[in-house]
Amino acid sequence: MNARYDKLFEYPDTVNFTITYYSNGSFTPPYKYINDAVTVRYEWFFRDPEWKRKLPAQEPLKSWILKHWE
Repeated sequence: MNARYDKLFEYPDTVNFTITYYSNGSFTPPYKYINDAVTVRYEWFFRDPEWKRKLPAQEPLKSWILKHWE
């Protein structure tokens, strides 16, 4: 089943944005910290040994992620 173009909705950059872009420098993110995002995809972000340093989040979100990811 194909979607009809007149029924498609484009979500803003704050929805389902991949934080991998922050670490590889290939793209300028739409915001400085993921705190401003609604949802994020992390894909391979946590495979980077420097991910804790590169995590683009502010407190208290950063501490929460560190606590629950480890």
